[in-house]
Parts: sequence; structure tokens; C-alpha cells
Amino acid sequence: AVELYYDGSKKFETTSTGTITTGNVLATNNIYAGGANGFVFGSSTSEGEYIHRSGNDIKVHAGGSDRLTVDGDNGNVGVGVTNSVSKLHVYQNDAATSTTAGITIEQDGSGDAQLQFLLSSAYRWVQGIDNSDGDKFKIGRGNAWSLGEDITITTSGEVGIGTDSPSNKLHVSGIIRSNASNVGSIYLGNTN
Repeated sequence: AVELYYDGSKKFETTSTGTITTGNVLATNNIYAGGANGFVFGSSTSEGEYIHRSGNDIKVHAGGSDRLTVDGDNGNVGVGVTNSVSKLHVYQNDAATSTTAGITIEQDGSGDAQLQFLLSSAYRWVQGIDNSDGDKFKIGRGNAWSLGEDITITTSGEVGIGTDSPSNKLHVSGIIRSNASNVGSIYLGNTN
């Protein structure tokens, strides 16, 4: 075994299975990780956390399973799934119903928490929480809802269609139309 010390502390050691480094490693060029387990966090893979390569894919292994996979062939990212079917595929198979369920988009500053859908050079739809307008949830068009706030839900549950300031449980600004094949009824007001 070879041991290297700095200022009385062992910093590098060779063993029959590889090397042990204590402290930071600074590389001015590439670092290559061979073997099945790639970069291991902890003293061994039995502790369960490592980044490894599988074929053309890069995988993050934690808690006994591959938790994140980047597909080297198509660039898809899978969270909780190893064969993602889209650019981002999140898979969950449990009984979660509260804050641990699904995907969370969080904004801790003054901006909006949004999910956007864009047809390149064509059209943008936006949904999310408007931080500058009473934390209302909005679905609309254009960058920052610039082309319209089509549906608005206030924090007290009022829903606005065509208005961003609903004053009742359902507030529609515009014409309501029904094209039912049989005659139907719409009841408004008190049922008495």
C-alpha cells in the first residue's frame, strides 16, 4: 500500500481494491469511473447510493432502486421509471395523496409558480399561481398570461371564466352557449 500525507493527515492511500482519498479532489481534466457501479457515495455500494452507467443510460441508484434514469439514446429523463416514454416521465406507485404525491412546482420569490405548454414559434398556454394577483390559480394564454386569463380560481374557491376577478362561485364574463340535441334546462338562482 502507498500512503500520502499532508500536514500529518493521510490524504491518499492505495489498497488491493483501489484508492482511498480524504478531502476534495480537484481535476483539471476528465475523471473516468469504470466498473459496474460508477461513482459510489459512502464506503461501498451496499450503502446503496451511487451513479452508474447501464448501456448508454446514466442512472442514480438510491435506497435499493434506480431512482433517476437519463436515456443516452433519446435524452428522456425518468424519475421512478427506467424506461421513460417522454422527455420527462415521472412514475409513482404508492398510496401518496398529500404533499408527496405527483410533481411540485414551487416559487419562493416574487415570481409565479407556472407550468407552460409551448408550440415552438406558435402558441403558449400557461397555468399556475399568479403571485402578484392574490395567489389566484390561472389558466390562460401567452407569456405571463399576456393574451388572456381564461380561467381564474381564487384562494376562496370562486371560479371565473373570462374574468380574473370572480365575485361568485361561478362568474362568467361572456355568452354561455349550449348545443344540446335535446332540450335541456339551466337553473339559476334559488331552488325554492
